Amino acid sequence: MKNHLKSLAGLALCALLAPAAPLAEPPRAGAANVIQGIGVSDGAGGVELEIRGTRAPSYTVFKLQDPPRLVVDLAGADVSALSAPVAVGKGGVREVTTAQYQDERSAVGRVIVALEAGARYEVKPRDRAVVVKVAAADGRPLDAEKKVAVAPSRPLSPALSPAGGEGERASGASRRVRHR
Repeated sequence: MKNHLKSLAGLALCALLAPAAPLAEPPRAGAANVIQGIGVSDGAGGVELEIRGTRAPSYTVFKLQDPPRLVVDLAGADVSALSAPVAVGKGGVREVTTAQYQDERSAVGRVIVALEAGARYEVKPRDRAVVVKVAAADGRPLDAEKKVAVAPSRPLSPALSPAGGEGERASGASRRVRHR
């Protein structure tokens, strides 16, 4: 019996002293959505940008004029590891840049898409990414525009914004970012 207790005590001590194997933790509610990359690919009549993160995005999109730019603000995201600017030069997109805004309460990763004049765009979430489809002014229509033309009684999708369109809110609470 004495040997049995010594064996159990020895096993317990070994278990305590053994290095613990790191376990994969699910993302915490307050953990940053680390933006891992921005993929650029040719699409139908334009370019598709895929902004990939470590979790499903919460984002806001708006357009600025003079020069024309599309801004995608990713709430709770970190874009600081991305290399920017990225020259694209096709399909209605001139280049893509990023900016990081953070304070003690929140973080916003910003992706700025410099557009050619008259370019049209469509923004949609896809799994852990935000997909921005851009068509040049003289390119073929975006896929969503074709669907609207087939069903004219159906209102335009809120994800579709023609040049000069209003900003849109995709998900999450509205936040104002302070630029310092």
